[in-house]
Amino acid sequence: MTIEFRLLGEIEARVAGQPIVIGFAQLRCVLAVLLVEANHTVSVDQLLDRVWGPRREPRRPRDAVQHRIALLRKALTAVPGVTITTHTTGYRLVVDPETVDLHRFESLVAQARASRADELTATLFTQALGLWRGEPLADLPDTTWTTSVRAALSQRRHAAQLDLGDAQLRLGQHAALLADLTNNPDRHPLDERLAGQYVLALYRSGRQAEALSHYQTLRHRLADELGTDPSPPLQRLYQQILHADPTVAAPASIRQTPKAAPEAAVPRNDLLGEVADFTGRAAELRDLRSALPADGTTATAVTIFAIDGMAGIGKTTLALRVAHLLKDRYPDAQLFIDLHAHTTSRDTLDPATALASLLHAIGVPAEHVPETLEDRAARWRAESAHRNVLVVLDNAASAAHVRPLLPGTAGSLILVTSRRRLVDLDVTHTLSLDLLPPDDAITLLARVIGHQRSAAEPAAVADVARLCGYLPLALRVAAARLRARPTWSVGYMAERLRDESRRLAELASGDRSVAAAFAASYQQLTPPLRRLFRLLGLIPGPHWDTPLAAALADTSLAGTESSLEQLLDVHLLLQPAPGRYQFHDLLRRHARTAAQREESAADRQAALNRILEYYRIVGSNAVATTLPATWRASTATVASGPVVFTAPSQARQWLETELANIHAAVRAVADAPGSAPLRLDLLTVLSHAQRVSGRLVESGATARRLLALLPADDHTRRATVAVLTAGTELVLGSSQEATAILHDHLGHSTGLPASGVVPQCLTAATLNTTTGLFDQSGRLLTTLAGMDLGPAERFAAAALRAVNAYSQGNLPVVGTLIGTADRLMNSLSASELAPYVAAICLLCEVEQQFTGRADAALDRLRHVIRLDRAGHNAMQPMLYVLQAVILGETGRLPDAVATAEQAVELARLTSPPHALGQLRCGQALVLIWRGDHNPALSTLAEAAAQCSPERVTQAALIQCVRGMALIESGETSTGVAAIEACYDKIANSGNIGILLRALETMAHAEAERGRAHAARGMVERAERICHRHPVRVAITNVIRAHALTSSDPDRSARLALDAARALASAGLRIQEGRAWLRAGLSLAHSGNHHQARDMLTTAAALWETSGARSMHLQATLALTELA
Repeated sequence: MTIEFRLLGEIEARVAGQPIVIGFAQLRCVLAVLLVEANHTVSVDQLLDRVWGPRREPRRPRDAVQHRIALLRKALTAVPGVTITTHTTGYRLVVDPETVDLHRFESLVAQARASRADELTATLFTQALGLWRGEPLADLPDTTWTTSVRAALSQRRHAAQLDLGDAQLRLGQHAALLADLTNNPDRHPLDERLAGQYVLALYRSGRQAEALSHYQTLRHRLADELGTDPSPPLQRLYQQILHADPTVAAPASIRQTPKAAPEAAVPRNDLLGEVADFTGRAAELRDLRSALPADGTTATAVTIFAIDGMAGIGKTTLALRVAHLLKDRYPDAQLFIDLHAHTTSRDTLDPATALASLLHAIGVPAEHVPETLEDRAARWRAESAHRNVLVVLDNAASAAHVRPLLPGTAGSLILVTSRRRLVDLDVTHTLSLDLLPPDDAITLLARVIGHQRSAAEPAAVADVARLCGYLPLALRVAAARLRARPTWSVGYMAERLRDESRRLAELASGDRSVAAAFAASYQQLTPPLRRLFRLLGLIPGPHWDTPLAAALADTSLAGTESSLEQLLDVHLLLQPAPGRYQFHDLLRRHARTAAQREESAADRQAALNRILEYYRIVGSNAVATTLPATWRASTATVASGPVVFTAPSQARQWLETELANIHAAVRAVADAPGSAPLRLDLLTVLSHAQRVSGRLVESGATARRLLALLPADDHTRRATVAVLTAGTELVLGSSQEATAILHDHLGHSTGLPASGVVPQCLTAATLNTTTGLFDQSGRLLTTLAGMDLGPAERFAAAALRAVNAYSQGNLPVVGTLIGTADRLMNSLSASELAPYVAAICLLCEVEQQFTGRADAALDRLRHVIRLDRAGHNAMQPMLYVLQAVILGETGRLPDAVATAEQAVELARLTSPPHALGQLRCGQALVLIWRGDHNPALSTLAEAAAQCSPERVTQAALIQCVRGMALIESGETSTGVAAIEACYDKIANSGNIGILLRALETMAHAEAERGRAHAARGMVERAERICHRHPVRVAITNVIRAHALTSSDPDRSARLALDAARALASAGLRIQEGRAWLRAGLSLAHSGNHHQARDMLTTAAALWETSGARSMHLQATLALTELA
């Protein structure tokens, strides 16, 4: 059964002579793309580009491609042996190439050119050309792809026609050739080979005058349109015809003898040699080779590789490596042109001169090289049209510099290197070279200096590679110096390079110099760009953004950004992230040297002052934005800066990003008279930046340094720094240090101003209350009572007094204080409440426990959350997780789990991962209560992985809750060991609530496995921390009950029952159930099974309605054992 696919005309598919209906034009285009690349995978991106084009891409690109492929598969079901296979990156049409007219044409042409018999050659060319039915892909609209395919195929057809004409002339078939050429008089009017065939056919047909006339017509046309004369072979033919030379007469007889192989011209190869120690760049070589047309496929345009990168990065070395690897694919010529765009001792080679060199290299005599750039470019395109050439255009200045040097047709490879990104050059593949990876840099050094010498000092070799910045030129120069100094050790070379001030001078050897390479790039900049480049060298930090550069140069933001991008385009800057810039280490030294050489000392100091002032102003504004609004007078008073922060998260991000730069700015402040205020402001910014970046130990050290330097009368800033430092110490697990800091700076009413430190005092009181230091908290609240407080501050003070009173057992005043706080809170907005979220949370917890009604506390939280929807969402995660814990404790576990998940998801949007630990602990607690132990452990594992080692308290909390989850899941020994390992750290942090829960969990587990003595140890610990807090006292009684289960079960039961009633009054159904369970187990132990059954039934009912599955199962099993 005959199968035919036709592309050389309108697109057709036929089986046994009958056409197959393909469908609409776009589907035929998909088929054409797959047929052109038959038996090769076509990526989805290539299909989108060739079928739809870059400006007409469908809304859902991959879906559109899949749909067209499905339709095409359906259309081709009737074609046997033809399938469309799916691959990772795209699709492949599997088909016999001989059934596709395009590929059969290529096959026949290849056979014809390989044949040594003229008659067979002519027959094969005739068959090949007979496959053409018109313009290729004639029924497809004009697109970039179809146009390029048609052009490429038309060139191949024309080349085959010329080869057929030569064979016909050798066979004496000049009449047939003349008839064909006469019928197509305007085909390729400037093609000299075709003109020569026509002139010779006319002459051999007895039409000498017409032959001579046609030559003259062509000569005038070439002169008028191209400014050139006919080629030497055509001129020679003219003279032979003019003088009736018998050597050009028609053959006397035609004998089919093998034609002699033409004398092969030696192709021009002037590539520079490869370096013997070429190292690395495997990925880059792979990328470049993969961008070449695959073997057997049809290239549709000239292949152009653009390699750019900074001076000394190895662009030329890589280009030559590629050229030597691929030279066999381009047998007609391998050419190298140095355009000298960055050669200080040579003028840049202009395109016209370069074209003359290229034309001469492929055999065009100097006298036939056109005069103008345009004519030379046209002649180059014409000469390279039928050649497969490889050209390295090294050291290009710009896209305009190389554009005239590019061939116009497929079949050649052009490698362009430049220090500038050639973004406006249409290329096949662009490669921006990066520094060598450290391992490759070390290997390069070893290859140059010798492996034995390298192996003797591996650490020193690594140091030299690092000090050279992994820049290939610097590595080669350093290695060359070592090779020339056999008495030098590698360590000695490293020591010389460590002196940053002389490093560039060390990296020079003979005519190779890193500094000279950099200088060539620097000198080609405009004066404003040179000034910016050298001023950037004065920046003390490692990287910067546009606003800082604008402040440094004292120029506009828009103008500065444009200048930075220009420096980036010529690889004098690196871009580690969008909008941020930095130097290569060696370029930074070059810029700094240029500044010292070309800027006066006064100008350099003025530039540095602008940098430091920028970090003072913008940093202070960032700090103020991260603090509660009521604290914002606590940092340096500054004017509005060049960067405006609209949200705390944005300011925190800026502080994290700029941390290293702020640290460098602090170090750069001179010890000069009058510099103290600047140093204090920058230290304030640095401490905050370290804190928000999670560098808590460093933040604490900076803060203590700041406290020692701050004037005694700077009360506001001293209070702010003290409170934040105390909070940091708590996170680090040092409550004693936190207490000391608060006592030293806020513990006495004397010396504090009547205003200005109120928010800080309230925060200090909150920290003291949280850690159980109620006396210290009370003293601060007493101090605040004598100050002029606003409504929000009066609310926070009332809330803290209520919490302190309840925690110390002063129950008669608690209700009044809660009512006062409630009335004040209802009058406040979210922005006013935002600074006092911790106080709100403490108040809600106490209110729920004091009244036994969770709804009031939950309503309060929901009210604040509703208010907060205006945009202060940084406080919402804490409110949600407290809501979840209250819901869980009060027996609404399904709602608690959902709310905890909501808290964590919200925090992910507003907080860094390391700040989620406490929320994760709350989430894990409600999961444990519901009996989801494995999910709880997974949650805690994720929290532990994200918790930095410095966050001692957070890590301890995570480990403590993990221990509780392990105990509840049956791994008692492992869980108890986990809690014991972190107990002291939690005790030092003042997290009493979680500590009591952990002690109760351990005491219950120890009692159940008959270790009453261990449970008694839990009692002693609980008694030390419960104070007179009613709920904590009740939980402590449950722990006592656990310890007495075996030795005094009746007393154990009484303690548990008393605790159950207290916990029921507080509405804590989960803990209440644990008290009922202990009472039942103790009564069962004493033999009072009837009452025990009642207690256990109560516990089971509580937990069943709460959704506490695992605990409900415990109670049920205990009941089963009684039965």
